[in-house]
Amino acid sequence: MSLSTSITIDASAADVWRILAALHDYRDWNPYYRSAEGVVAEGEVITLHAVLPGGQAATSRCRIVRVSPDSELRWT
Repeated sequence: MSLSTSITIDASAADVWRILAALHDYRDWNPYYRSAEGVVAEGEVITLHAVLPGGQAATSRCRIVRVSPDSELRWT
């Protein structure tokens, strides 16, 4: 199974990357992942804390598989 999404953002790639890579700030802008912890580097594991519809909490541990600054951040 794979999930992919895209959106056009009126900002530079460097600005978007800075926000995506700052896991500790996810709570400030991401309504689904209320917090995220770890190191954004290929092979590292990050922990994502989500709030599902209805308020149920969920935690996922994901391995970073691709880091290409200003271009791509991919995890499994």
